Amino acid sequence: MVPPPPEPLAVALSEVSPPEDTGGARRLEEDLRDYERRRIQQALDRVGGHQGKAAENLGISRRTLTNKLTELGLPRPRKGKNDAG
Repeated sequence: MVPPPPEPLAVALSEVSPPEDTGGARRLEEDLRDYERRRIQQALDRVGGHQGKAAENLGISRRTLTNKLTELGLPRPRKGKNDAG
């Protein structure tokens, strides 16, 4: 089965609310980091924390995703996290 292509940027941008306007006090890098953090978290939420599928949906490698999780201070989902037992 062929995986669906990554979401176009226009669709992705429409799914994420813009950063709050702080009167220009924030730097572009901070806004981009916040956007990236939200997009990655949304991708993980959509696939139940499956890092490989989230990376595929984002159009990046799994290794890049795990590096981004560390860089952005996001928790890294683990296998069996939701297993009872």
